[in-house]
Amino acid sequence: MKFNLAFVDGPQRVEVLELSGQEVAESKIMSFDQIEPHTLSGIILDKNVVLDSEENKNLFNKLSEFSLGIPVRTSSEINVKIEEIKRYTLAQSKSLLQKVQSSWVLQNNLSLLDQIFETVKHLRLLWENDRTTFIQEFWHLMKKNLGTTHLQIFYHDIELASSENQKNKLVLSSIGYNFNSTPAKANEMEQKLFSEIYHPTDKLFEVIEYNKEKSELVLLCTIDEGPLLLMASVNEMSTLQQVLISSLIKGLQLK
Repeated sequence: MKFNLAFVDGPQRVEVLELSGQEVAESKIMSFDQIEPHTLSGIILDKNVVLDSEENKNLFNKLSEFSLGIPVRTSSEINVKIEEIKRYTLAQSKSLLQKVQSSWVLQNNLSLLDQIFETVKHLRLLWENDRTTFIQEFWHLMKKNLGTTHLQIFYHDIELASSENQKNKLVLSSIGYNFNSTPAKANEMEQKLFSEIYHPTDKLFEVIEYNKEKSELVLLCTIDEGPLLLMASVNEMSTLQQVLISSLIKGLQLK
């Protein structure tokens, strides 16, 4: 398991750490405007940064925007120093991720629970009319409700015929490979991976594999007989999360 955390000590300096239990974490220095939030599992804000100052107004606005998709915590809240984090073991890194994500993921779960009917209605319309937007929104929804550090979803999309003599056909596509949030046609290696894992089932929601030690999760969801295969890296998978996703999938079935 590896994941990225951004340590912010001002609008002009951000250090992005790749944590994987190596002796010293890989790091990259950049400005806040260069951050790609979908590649991060969280942002840690230095306790000395004063967000309500005029100097940091833009930083505050950006953090407020990012907090919809990734957790934002202060170093004092979780009691960490960046130089210590760089030398964390894998177990320490996973414990840190738990501190960064836990309350944020739970809040996302409770929010989805409160808005489950509206969410189902919205996603059902997208599923029927705009499959690309559906899969993008579904990917983001799963990412923040599972607290994934990596999430790839395989699904069948419709490839339109290029001429009148041809027919539309189903093609295997995916979203999330290498943090890419734009859907793309599955390559040969991905098609082979999908065929090795996927198996037809009558179940609408199934946990194919969950290995807590390795932080590996594989879910199979079915909408109108169309499979959605989710492969994710997660710190944990709760009963509440399973019930939420199962309820969401059942609600998305054709009435």
